[in-house]
Amino acid sequence: MEYEWVFQREDEKLIVQRWRRPDKVWELTVIWPSGEAETEGYLDTVALSAVHVRLERELARSGWALMEFSPERRGRARPPSPPSPPKPAADRRKLGRLVAMRRK
Repeated sequence: MEYEWVFQREDEKLIVQRWRRPDKVWELTVIWPSGEAETEGYLDTVALSAVHVRLERELARSGWALMEFSPERRGRARPPSPPSPPKPAADRRKLGRLVAMRRK
């Protein structure tokens, strides 16, 4: 399974799974609260995405809410990096020479 969405409505759970088979056919499986599963195959991601979007809209209209998605794509919290050492003040004697501007 490549992706999985878990929807919940009251005490019912519905699972939507999506993956690509070795023969390059995409499958969308819906596992209903009763345990019954429906699977459809698609040759391209455009058709698959269109069906998936319609399914999600219908679920939302029917009172289902997305509770989980995997794989989790958000980055994990990283510990703060140590502060960088302060930059030394610029020594003006080393910045280059000054050239006077003349009016023409």
